[in-house]
Amino acid sequence: MKPDAKYKEVQKALKHFIPWEKGERTGGLFWLLAKYTCRAQNPKCHKCPIIELCDYGSKRKKS
Repeated sequence: MKPDAKYKEVQKALKHFIPWEKGERTGGLFWLLAKYTCRAQNPKCHKCPIIELCDYGSKRKKS
Protein backbone atom coordinates (compact mmCIF):
# COMPACT_ATOMS: atom_id res chain seq x y z
CA MET A 1 0.00 0.00 0.00
CA LYS A 2 1.17 3.47 -0.79
CA PRO A 3 1.36 5.89 2.15
CA ASP A 4 -1.05 8.24 0.36
CA ALA A 5 -3.55 5.51 -0.60
CA LYS A 6 -7.19 6.50 -0.64
CA TYR A 7 -9.80 4.86 1.59
CA LYS A 8 -11.28 2.80 -1.26
CA GLU A 9 -7.83 1.45 -2.21
CA VAL A 10 -7.12 0.37 1.36
CA GLN A 11 -10.56 -1.21 1.68
CA LYS A 12 -10.11 -3.17 -1.56
CA ALA A 13 -6.66 -4.43 -0.50
CA LEU A 14 -7.87 -5.55 2.92
CA LYS A 15 -10.71 -7.58 1.39
CA HIS A 16 -8.06 -9.96 0.02
CA PHE A 17 -6.77 -10.72 3.55
CA ILE A 18 -9.85 -10.52 5.76
CA PRO A 19 -12.75 -12.95 5.32
CA TRP A 20 -16.02 -11.09 4.62
CA GLU A 21 -17.78 -12.57 7.68
CA LYS A 22 -15.06 -11.18 9.97
CA GLY A 23 -14.84 -7.74 8.38
CA GLU A 24 -16.88 -5.84 10.97
CA ARG A 25 -15.01 -7.35 13.92
CA THR A 26 -11.65 -6.73 12.24
CA GLY A 27 -12.60 -3.12 11.54
CA GLY A 28 -13.29 -2.61 15.24
CA LEU A 29 -9.97 -4.13 16.16
CA PHE A 30 -8.14 -1.85 13.72
CA TRP A 31 -9.97 1.12 15.25
CA LEU A 32 -8.75 0.14 18.73
CA LEU A 33 -5.22 -0.37 17.42
CA ALA A 34 -5.28 3.13 15.92
CA LYS A 35 -6.72 4.71 19.06
CA TYR A 36 -4.39 3.18 21.63
CA THR A 37 -1.24 2.08 19.79
CA CYS A 38 -0.78 3.58 16.33
CA ARG A 39 -1.41 7.19 17.26
CA ALA A 40 -0.35 10.31 15.37
CA GLN A 41 1.32 11.74 18.46
CA ASN A 42 3.54 9.48 20.53
CA PRO A 43 2.83 6.17 18.77
CA LYS A 44 3.50 3.06 20.84
CA CYS A 45 5.23 1.05 18.12
CA HIS A 46 6.93 -1.18 20.70
CA LYS A 47 3.48 -2.51 21.71
CA CYS A 48 2.19 -3.03 18.18
CA PRO A 49 1.25 -6.62 17.29
CA ILE A 50 1.60 -5.98 13.55
CA ILE A 51 4.77 -3.84 13.50
CA GLU A 52 6.31 -6.07 10.80
CA LEU A 53 3.64 -4.83 8.37
CA CYS A 54 4.31 -1.16 9.06
CA ASP A 55 7.04 0.84 7.31
CA TYR A 56 7.04 3.52 10.00
CA GLY A 57 7.09 1.10 12.93
CA SER A 58 9.77 -1.09 11.39
CA LYS A 59 12.06 1.94 10.95
CA ARG A 60 11.48 3.03 14.56
CA LYS A 61 12.19 -0.49 15.81
CA LYS A 62 15.64 -0.49 14.17
CA SER A 63 16.71 2.80 15.80
